[in-house]
Amino acid sequence: MCKQAQQLATVEPELPTVTGEVGDTWVTSQTADPTKWTFYREASRAYAECLAAGLCDPVGDPRVSGFLRCLIKIPEHTGGPDSFPGGSNWTNSQFHEDMAAQQPAFATARKAYLEQREIASVLGLQYLADHPLAQNITERLRALHPAVPDVSKLKALPRREWAAPLTVRTDAGEVTLAIDPATGGLTTVRMAGFDWAAPDNPVGQYVYRTFNDSDYRSQKGFCCYGLAGCAPPALSSLATHFLIHI
Repeated sequence: MCKQAQQLATVEPELPTVTGEVGDTWVTSQTADPTKWTFYREASRAYAECLAAGLCDPVGDPRVSGFLRCLIKIPEHTGGPDSFPGGSNWTNSQFHEDMAAQQPAFATARKAYLEQREIASVLGLQYLADHPLAQNITERLRALHPAVPDVSKLKALPRREWAAPLTVRTDAGEVTLAIDPATGGLTTVRMAGFDWAAPDNPVGQYVYRTFNDSDYRSQKGFCCYGLAGCAPPALSSLATHFLIHI
C-alpha cells in the first residue's frame, strides 16, 4: 500500500475531490452496527488527542501500532457476509422466523457482525494493555451510557391531549408545543416568535429507514460488477416502503 500511496502523491492535483458520504458507495452494511461506530468515533478522537500530546507512538510502541491495525478494520470494509441464500427473507416476519429457527446463514452473519465490532473494541484494547489511551477510550464510552432521567417532578400528558398546543416556561422563555399522536413528532414548536415546526414539517419524529431498489441500483452502477449481494432478488416487492413513521 505504501508504494501505491507514493504513486498517488505524484498525481494528487489530478484526483477528484469527493464530498459525498462513504456509505453512499457501499451501503449494504457499513452503518448497521451503531455500537461499532460509536467505539470507532470515540477511539479515533482519543487517539488524535494522544498523538497530538506526544503520548502515542504509532511506530515505536507495539501497543499503539497493534491497536491501530485493529481500529482501521472498522472503516476498511463492511461488516457481515455479502448475501444470504434464497433471497426471499426480506420481511421482518420472515427474518425473525429464520433467526428463531437458527438458520446457519443467519447465525454466521450474527457472528460476523460481532467479530467486526470486537476486532477493535476487544482485541484492539488488548493490544493497548496498560497504555493510558485504553483508559481514555474506556472513560469516553462509559460517559455515553444512557441513564434513566429523574421524572418524579414531571407530569404525564395523556396521548389524547398531545395534539392540543401546550405552552411551557423554560430558561429560554415560553415555548409552545404540540405532538402528533400518531407519530410522536412535534407539529408545533413556537419559540422566540418563530415557528420551528408544522404539521407538514414535523421535527423530532422517529422514523424507520430501510433499503429499496433505488439504493442498490445506485450502488450497482459504480461498485458492483457482478459481485455477490449487489442485486438482492425480490427486494422490490418486499421492501417497498423506504420511510416508515413509527
